[in-house]
Amino acid sequence: MSERVFKYANVLVPNIGFKKTDLVIDNGIIKYIGKTSLVGEDCSGRYIIPGLVDIHTHGCAGADHGD
Repeated sequence: MSERVFKYANVLVPNIGFKKTDLVIDNGIIKYIGKTSLVGEDCSGRYIIPGLVDIHTHGCAGADHGD
């Protein structure tokens, strides 16, 4: 993977809420949240919520949640 830059996004920032700013990710890790002069993808009007993972399941591999 390489560095990715997301510009002008609505980023969910801990203890602040949504903030219109830039986000820099390198090898899948958030490296920087804030305005940057780096060139990147225009994410105006989009929302980025780091770390939100849905692990909801009702079972798998032949097992049911009630087992």
